Amino acid sequence: MAKQVPGFAGNAEGRDILTGDFDVVVCDGFTGNVTLKTIEGTSKVLFKMVKEAMMSSAKAKIGALALKSELYELKDRMSADTYGGAPLLGCKGAVVVGHGSSNAKAVKNGILVTARAARENVSEIIAQTLAGSDASNSEQVEDTFKQSEDTIIARWSDISMSMTEEQQEKLARAQEILGYEFKQEQLLLSAITHPSATEGRPVKYSYERLVFLGDSIVGAIVAAIAFDSFHEIDEGGLTRIKVALVAGSSLSDVAAKLGFADIIVFGSSETGTGKRGLHSALENVYEAVVAALYLDGGIDAAVKFVRRTLIPHMSLDLAAQPENPKSALQEKLQEGGITPTYKLIETQGPPHDRTFVAQVYAGDQGLARGTGRTKKEAESQAAKSTLARLGEFFGLGLTEEERAAKEKAAAQAKAEKAAARAAKEEAAAHAKAEKASERARIKAEKEAARLQKKQG
Repeated sequence: MAKQVPGFAGNAEGRDILTGDFDVVVCDGFTGNVTLKTIEGTSKVLFKMVKEAMMSSAKAKIGALALKSELYELKDRMSADTYGGAPLLGCKGAVVVGHGSSNAKAVKNGILVTARAARENVSEIIAQTLAGSDASNSEQVEDTFKQSEDTIIARWSDISMSMTEEQQEKLARAQEILGYEFKQEQLLLSAITHPSATEGRPVKYSYERLVFLGDSIVGAIVAAIAFDSFHEIDEGGLTRIKVALVAGSSLSDVAAKLGFADIIVFGSSETGTGKRGLHSALENVYEAVVAALYLDGGIDAAVKFVRRTLIPHMSLDLAAQPENPKSALQEKLQEGGITPTYKLIETQGPPHDRTFVAQVYAGDQGLARGTGRTKKEAESQAAKSTLARLGEFFGLGLTEEERAAKEKAAAQAKAEKAAARAAKEEAAAHAKAEKASERARIKAEKEAARLQKKQG
């Protein structure tokens, strides 16, 4: 509780309530009523005794006259009709009474709701609502509240958004898995909520925005740890380690082993499909959770979680493993001083069944497109298509054996082309010679015929 509510003092003894050391007191309805009514009655008796003492003699009356303003202030402070019960309980602000059973869950929820109210200045809204009205006139106060009821209720419902039983259970289970209690539980609730469960509501209530932030944080943490752990590996090897760890398949596997499949809040539209997007949802929730930890507890909380769950899968072997399309394309293009970038150019389908289209760029030049159920998958397909196209011309992305075979085939094709050209030239020369011979024969026959005619 102390972690979730700043300034939480713990359990208060009844004798300490009047010290005025508390801003808020949370208790069940029975205890609150007994305590409040007892103190109200005690205060009336005490003030009656003070009044009787002030009227007991001339000196007492003179002293009471000198302390008139202070005595009226004390009377007001001890009167439940003027300020309500809060001052009588020694509080500087509101009193929250949780009706029903006074079990640990009820008290905890009462404190958390009160903390949210304090953060969102609900008491200030109420004060502004009452401004200019006579607090002692109950009818006027009631009318004032009715006039601004919509404003207060709307603000309060936004602060303590009611959660379903499923959400409460999954939220509690998520914090148990993470080993971390959130001060801002709404962050975690958004991180584990699939877009299908928030259709028609602002995007902040699902994990979509958190995934954007979490992707960068996970990548930065993995890159920093790989850099510090493997001092003899070059940039290419470090890139392969990072890409292998932050790949969608890697994150979804880790999330599945942690039990994330049981804490994701799906909407009815996705549940009806057998949760076909579970693989991508696991990947997204992992990244969203990292972002939520970062926003709630700082970078240390995010690093601690990634170190515990993802980094144990980091090894030197990953540096030598076959590259995925994105890292392969990056290494090949960087040899020429080009760094590929990716842009999401289209999103198709409803929130719970989306298909993403990404394009890879070299500077401002678009190279190829790819599609996938997640942004990473679409980028990977775009890189794969780019490698295939470039491979046709330059052999990029090919293994040594594939490159040798390609060079051999090219040499053979060149030789065959040269042989065909030589044969063609030879045939042309032969035809030319035959044609010249035929011309010579015809010319000789003509000359012979001319001489014979002349002699005859």
